[in-house]
Amino acid sequence: MGVIFISESKSNLYNINARRIVVMGLALIGCAPFYLWKYCSENGACIEKINDMVMEFNFAMRYMVEELNTELPDSSIILCDLLQDSMNILKNNEYYGVNDNLTSFHSLHHDPNLSLSLC
Repeated sequence: MGVIFISESKSNLYNINARRIVVMGLALIGCAPFYLWKYCSENGACIEKINDMVMEFNFAMRYMVEELNTELPDSSIILCDLLQDSMNILKNNEYYGVNDNLTSFHSLHHDPNLSLSLC
């Protein structure tokens, strides 16, 4: 539904002469403390069901952005893929100064009021 809304909104942006547009994908929100708490994550493990939906959404967004760039050749529309960036941080945690595979990140999941803003 979000992808359809964004695709339909492009005509509004295009009609006001917006030619450079950044579309934000989603990050691994299944690893956010609120969802870890809400879905009773064991040992801070990410909620795969949510992350699978994020991957599907981002795939649809990537396809939509490619279609819009074809449809509107004088525009530059890019996808900021937060999922890939999140995966890079998880895989290279020591490089980014995050130790123990984000244990400190996951330890927040016991308090539902500590939801992170990932943007």
